[in-house]
Amino acid sequence: MGVKQAVVLRFQNICKERRMTYNELASVSGVTASSVYSMMDPTRENVSIVLIRKLCDGLEITLSTFFNSEEFNSLDQEIKKICNTGTPFGVPVAFFRYITDAAPGP
Repeated sequence: MGVKQAVVLRFQNICKERRMTYNELASVSGVTASSVYSMMDPTRENVSIVLIRKLCDGLEITLSTFFNSEEFNSLDQEIKKICNTGTPFGVPVAFFRYITDAAPGP
């Protein structure tokens, strides 16, 4: 699960716990219902931290409380290594040798 999916799941769980609809969440948070539904849309890849903050304000919880939950404790790494070469960023060793050999001496 990625960060965006975790954010959506967290808001879904809070709404379920509080027996609150997405329209009610939008209303208490001072955002449009379309903003909330857009965030919940699985085809959308990103969510704004400003929107998260407004929703948290409407729910009367802090960002710390929001993010300090099981949904965020088990996130997958967002940036994946392309290859495991033992060098920074998965860059092949030969590249570093080339750079080192081509660099001018002192």
